[in-house]
Amino acid sequence: MATIEKFENIGLSGQSVGTLTFTGKGLEWRGPSNAKTVQAKDILRASWSVFGKWGHLRLFLKNGKALRCDGFLRTEEERVREVFQSNYSLSLEREVLNSGGANYGDLIFEDNTLVMSLEDKSVLELPLGAVSQCVLPGTGNIKNEVELQFVETDAADRDEDTLVEVRFYIPPGEEEDDGAEAFQKNVLARTTVQASTGDALVTFAEDEGFFLYPRGRYVINLYTNSFRLHGAKYDHKMAYDDIIHFFLLERPDHRWAFVIGLKKPIRQGQQRYNYLVLQTHDGASEVTVNMTEEELREKYEDRLEQTMAGPMHHLVAKTFKILSGKKVYHSQRFQSARNVRWVKCSLKASEGLLYPLDKAFMFIYKPTLYIPFKDIESVSFDRVGGAVGVTRTFDLRVLLRSLDGDVRREYIFAQIEKEEHANLSQYLRDKQTIKVIDDKPVSQAKIDRMLEEEEEGGEDEEDEDEEDESYKGEESGSGGSGSEGSEEGGSDDSSSGAEMVEESDLEEMTGIKKEKSSKGGKKKKEKGSGEEGSEGEEEESDAGTGGKKRKGKKEKAGPGKKKKRAKKDPNAPKQALSAYMLFTQASREAVKAEQPGLKVTEISKVMGERWRALSAEEKKVFEDQAASAKVRYGEELRAYKAKKKEEAAESGGEGPSGSGGESSESEGEREVEEKAPPAKKRTRATAGEGGAVVELASSDSNEESSVASESSAESGSSGDESGSGSEEGSG
Repeated sequence: MATIEKFENIGLSGQSVGTLTFTGKGLEWRGPSNAKTVQAKDILRASWSVFGKWGHLRLFLKNGKALRCDGFLRTEEERVREVFQSNYSLSLEREVLNSGGANYGDLIFEDNTLVMSLEDKSVLELPLGAVSQCVLPGTGNIKNEVELQFVETDAADRDEDTLVEVRFYIPPGEEEDDGAEAFQKNVLARTTVQASTGDALVTFAEDEGFFLYPRGRYVINLYTNSFRLHGAKYDHKMAYDDIIHFFLLERPDHRWAFVIGLKKPIRQGQQRYNYLVLQTHDGASEVTVNMTEEELREKYEDRLEQTMAGPMHHLVAKTFKILSGKKVYHSQRFQSARNVRWVKCSLKASEGLLYPLDKAFMFIYKPTLYIPFKDIESVSFDRVGGAVGVTRTFDLRVLLRSLDGDVRREYIFAQIEKEEHANLSQYLRDKQTIKVIDDKPVSQAKIDRMLEEEEEGGEDEEDEDEEDESYKGEESGSGGSGSEGSEEGGSDDSSSGAEMVEESDLEEMTGIKKEKSSKGGKKKKEKGSGEEGSEGEEEESDAGTGGKKRKGKKEKAGPGKKKKRAKKDPNAPKQALSAYMLFTQASREAVKAEQPGLKVTEISKVMGERWRALSAEEKKVFEDQAASAKVRYGEELRAYKAKKKEEAAESGGEGPSGSGGESSESEGEREVEEKAPPAKKRTRATAGEGGAVVELASSDSNEESSVASESSAESGSSGDESGSGSEEGSG
């Protein structure tokens, strides 16, 4: 076949660039991986158009299809025109395009092509044969938009831009056939979206299974060479050749997941799905195969029957396996501590099930992941060693190999129950091809950073204790469990609550408990009465009970016991928050709205993961706010302390008698009661005539003795005899 003309770097209908050759019998286009031949007798007409510096050749075939060849130089028009006139007896029409940039016009169906025109000039042309979806994305009764999705071709040059989706707004018309729904029907009638070759061999109704991924109910029709999912909004048609493998995995509550792995992902809007996850049950059911016994025997060798009965999950797997000729894989060798084939865990903020298969990990369902063991460089178990005494879970960290110099990817499957560690670790070690790292220690730098974030912004311990006290008040007001309420019973709206949960996370990582309340109580005890206070308690108990200690009089302070603290001054400056605490305040409501069923600890876990996922630039916003807040808190605290000193000086400078002395005495009483711990040995001081009687907790420390002396001196007058005798009593 003689070559008449040859043109290089010509694209064909969105395919990759190739070579276009004109011969005596027609034209032939060849690309890197495919080819297309058109006979001259099949061409109805041809047109030439120019856009920018490139020329475009359109071929309208007698079967109603159209082809576009682009990439011609503008000067090559005469060469192409001569080929058609001299060899094919066809005139090359000149087509004028509307290049004004308009995004509106009239939509016209020309055979299998959708044309948008404005002022009788073509604006846009779309081949309907390449349409993979035609849906109405609107909700309710407002459906004025139509979305067309196109088949994504495997172009050799991945730098090329290809059209994958276009959306039209169609205003409602006066007639029923003028709206978006009528336009959708016209598109579907000219595409292969809902077309099928012959009747379905097997059909599974939408109530016999539910798709977890993509979520929804679909009718499943299985044909000889393909299968189709028909839903209320989307229709998907997939060839059996595009299937990689099947998995049949058991789920809780007598349910099963049938997973379909695809070579080419399906699209719904902007989301792509490489795996389809159908959840079905193990109840008895029955399916009918639409073939005669002779056809079944000839084609499938009696592996299929006209009527098959059994558990639903078994029927689904069997029909897909036989019709497609693909294998169905199971999870058979791994067994967890609960005698099941999976372990519960979470990937980022999504909970799911992890299946250790013979040659891969499978995580379902959102997102569905398939990780072959051959792609894994190492797996490690975090928070197993030193933290095993304070946490019930551990993390499985999977590090993938670097492919073609790319950054190595890492997946962390968190919150796995610790009793699963032994079985999971042994199963992976038996593979011998996977490097297993156990008891990965937590870096000291990470521990120090978390401690610094917890304590940042608080310069003295009393402010931290007051913060804890405010948390208890919010906890009891929101349905907590009293003085020994758990973190889960606390309000998840308070920043103090988030701080306590963060401290719990630190305990899980390090195995070290940090107890703010007991630390604060110990500090006050040393400041107030020291060891003599406890001795006084023992003496009182012995005197009042004949040498036997009273029950309940002396209790050990533990992490669950709450010390009675001084009432917080409402005028005191508010403590500065750390960068992490500012981040949790900003993101807490969003997390609660996205996942309303989470507990306080689970919300904090999610926010911790999101905080770690932030970039340095994103964290810097909160770090700058924390630094400003810390400076503000320091200035306000100094001003507050200076004001308190001035008020104390003014109250101490009033007269020794009358109401001024009485006020001074009350101030001394409050000061002593705040500083002294509960004691059984009391001192009774009488302050002159008509003076108030003050009971002080006795202590041999010089500080309390001086307070009692000042109280006695201020309350007594110059002419009266001050009563400063002390009496011991059991209180």
